Amino acid sequence: MIDINTKIHDSLSLEFKVGFKPKENNHNRNFTLGMWFFVPNSLDINPSTYSKSDFYRDVKSNVRLVIPPYRLDNIVGGDAEPMHNVLEATDDEYDYQLRVFSAIVKSSLRDSSSMDDCRFSAAVDDIIRVFSTFRESSTHSLCGEFLCNVCLQAALGRMENGGDKDVLSSLVLRLNRYRQEHGFISVIPGDSETNKNFVYRQSVLKKYVERPFYLRAPKKRDGVIAEQAYYSVAAGLAMLFATIVAWAFQRRFGNLTWPLFIALIISYMMKDRIKELMRFYFAHRVGSKYFDNKASIIFKDKKIGTFKEGMDFIPASKVPAEVLEIRNRERKFDSGSRVPDEKVILYRKRVTVDRDINDIVRFQISSFLHKMDNPMKSVKMLGADGNATKIDCIKDYHVNIVLQYEQGEERDFKHFRIYLTRDGIQSIKEIV
Repeated sequence: MIDINTKIHDSLSLEFKVGFKPKENNHNRNFTLGMWFFVPNSLDINPSTYSKSDFYRDVKSNVRLVIPPYRLDNIVGGDAEPMHNVLEATDDEYDYQLRVFSAIVKSSLRDSSSMDDCRFSAAVDDIIRVFSTFRESSTHSLCGEFLCNVCLQAALGRMENGGDKDVLSSLVLRLNRYRQEHGFISVIPGDSETNKNFVYRQSVLKKYVERPFYLRAPKKRDGVIAEQAYYSVAAGLAMLFATIVAWAFQRRFGNLTWPLFIALIISYMMKDRIKELMRFYFAHRVGSKYFDNKASIIFKDKKIGTFKEGMDFIPASKVPAEVLEIRNRERKFDSGSRVPDEKVILYRKRVTVDRDINDIVRFQISSFLHKMDNPMKSVKMLGADGNATKIDCIKDYHVNIVLQYEQGEERDFKHFRIYLTRDGIQSIKEIV
């Protein structure tokens, strides 16, 4: 099964969280993901202005294990596995289990929206109380600071969304007291230097706590041996042409004659052109059967899977009919209208893995902004007073993304529309 969640990471980047989950019987561990980017022609994104290296510069992929799901009130107490994993850990495993425990709490806080505020507050109190009983270490201190901050942010988020103010404000006060007792840095109104350090430290703590779940996947080029074999064939065909021309003219005119001399020059000129044309053919035709990069997915020095990825501009005629049909949903013009052409980028990935992983892909859209108009456009209209007036309207561009994902015989699609201006990403909408 494949789960896909998409969100705006910041004004210049999208985040696709793709979960690859092999079936319980482990019979089918192979997944295929295709992403078609439909980019307006006016943005001037094409093979000559946006190369493969540009695309991979804009794409950042982090592969990590799926954090085990637990209810917030099942993390500590009784036979709670996360708590017992820490209590029973050996000295070598203790710091690792502390970080896993903290990551599980963060994930459970995110998924706790269905809990009422009283149960939420009690669960957080229990977690902080039990965590305080774990034996001290430098990792314990760092994880305690991380837990305090994520619990505070979750409680304040509930207050913002209309939660029980008395229950949640009391919890926030207890967490602030815990933070002060342990000397953890906090935000101070008007103190920009401290606040800057707070944001930086929380970012570092997040990476530190979640590091056990991140997997190594060093990339290398795919199809290198086949590519060199094809290029060798191209060189051989070009040399064969030059040899046949030289042999034919030598038989006709003899050795060391002007016609033979001219024929040799022309044949060697043509040989180089033939070799380059054959290289181009193999790179863009035969090479399309291969991927650009491949990697082994490594966890604790053990290979648990592989993935391959490739990117190409493709003509509309090569886009599957199902994908085109999905892209055309909610189009702003009817089928009889002239719609501006789009360039199509296909990003494809093939994953084989024997356990649940998340592939978190961030895509920077800054390259798409260079040719955009101003984000606001003035439009004339007749005002209520009978005089001509101007209204400032947002000038945006739409990039449509259709995702196709497969596991065995199962296949599904998602369609997202990204609304962009020169200032960056304005919104994202799933088209259903």
